[in-house]
Amino acid sequence: MTKNSEERKPVEDSEIKDRDKASENLKILIVEDEANMRKSTVRLIKRKMPAAKVIYAENGIDASSKLENFIPDLILVDIMMPWMHGERFIRYVRNTDRYSKTRIIAITGLSEDDLRVDAVKDAGADRVVYKPWEDEELVSAIKQTFIGSSS
Repeated sequence: MTKNSEERKPVEDSEIKDRDKASENLKILIVEDEANMRKSTVRLIKRKMPAAKVIYAENGIDASSKLENFIPDLILVDIMMPWMHGERFIRYVRNTDRYSKTRIIAITGLSEDDLRVDAVKDAGADRVVYKPWEDEELVSAIKQTFIGSSS
């Protein structure tokens, strides 16, 4: 073992299954300005994770108002949106104590080397998923992000 690594207990299969099952009951907020992408993402999550409670917003301002009555476990937020872009919305969430346990996945059509992707990571996104994605890729990212917050 190296100096910088931690010793971790092995995770039992039953613990992984429990976390995976819990991830299906997530409260998810989708923030996406493009209507077709928003609708298809909602449909995908409802199909793959039927117990998840999913609400959506068209932009960061709309999402901010929805957060007044809904504390999500996970937020999927597009980086490029009008009025309040993803980085600014992520900073708002990260600077609000009541959302301190909320996990954030930024979604984008930008390239990995775009400076705006680095900016959302710096703002506090837990993960970035690039458009277009395969359905299983997004569902896996959601579950892995949630599992990472449960350990």
